[in-house]
Amino acid sequence: MKMDRAVNIILVFLIALNAGLFLLNYSDSMKFRLDSNSQKAATALLLQNGIELSVPLPKTFRPMRQLHMEPFHLTTEEIYAVFFNGAANVTEAEEFDRTVYQHRDKMLIVQNGIYTFYDNAPDALPGGVHTEAAARRLCDGFIRRLPKSFRQLSFRFDDAYKRDDYFVFEYRSYDRTSKTTVYSNYFTFCVTTEGIDHIIFSAHSSGGYTGEHRSIHSPDEALFELINVLNILYLNPEQISREPLRITRLDLVYSFDPTSVGGTAASAGLLSQKALPFYRVYITERNEPFLINAYTNAVNTVSF
Repeated sequence: MKMDRAVNIILVFLIALNAGLFLLNYSDSMKFRLDSNSQKAATALLLQNGIELSVPLPKTFRPMRQLHMEPFHLTTEEIYAVFFNGAANVTEAEEFDRTVYQHRDKMLIVQNGIYTFYDNAPDALPGGVHTEAAARRLCDGFIRRLPKSFRQLSFRFDDAYKRDDYFVFEYRSYDRTSKTTVYSNYFTFCVTTEGIDHIIFSAHSSGGYTGEHRSIHSPDEALFELINVLNILYLNPEQISREPLRITRLDLVYSFDPTSVGGTAASAGLLSQKALPFYRVYITERNEPFLINAYTNAVNTVSF
């Protein structure tokens, strides 16, 4: 009897403990969850400032850590395979702070860890490239043919738009540790009716988390800060009667700070970096997004 009573007491204690932990976790999760009233208030304030929100906001904003990123460099063999179809007679020349590879109509410039490729005679599809779907198939095929060393970066299609007489496709890597897009890791393709004639590539490999968890601003707070920037850039008195701006995409990504010394194009590809969480916001008026530092809520108009 005494043994049965002791077991019952232990069971009751464990049930109570689990219930307490559940309530504690639930309370903690709700603290970092954006409720419907906050989203409605953000939508209303944006409309008052001539900005339409056409996408849902992220529902949670739990504290986040930084990512430690190491430069990702290609070997000579990988350069030949990726950009020159495995050609063996590629010329290589050192020019001050850059290396230039060339083979027939193809040229690759490697400078500060950024790879810029030009092809004056691209391999086109039969009949040429005249639709966005056809252009994307070329870029998808390029990504699929990347060497095994690229698999850790997990490049995925991210965005597409038309600029002048060519299509632009952007692919960015997906970090499996954080399950988040790394905005500062990218392949950018420019596709004409002839095929892919220009590629820009830069990437760092993730070394996992670094530092402590830090609180981040909620997505509605990020939008409130963005309103001030958009009012300065677009909603001046001469434009007040214009059609509203429209936010077409908003998500949370990791990126280098494009305003920092280490985050600039001149050095980003050569250094170990810490990637920070940013809210990425696209609007109808521009192809490049606004990056809002989730830690500080500072809006960056500079992009990669």
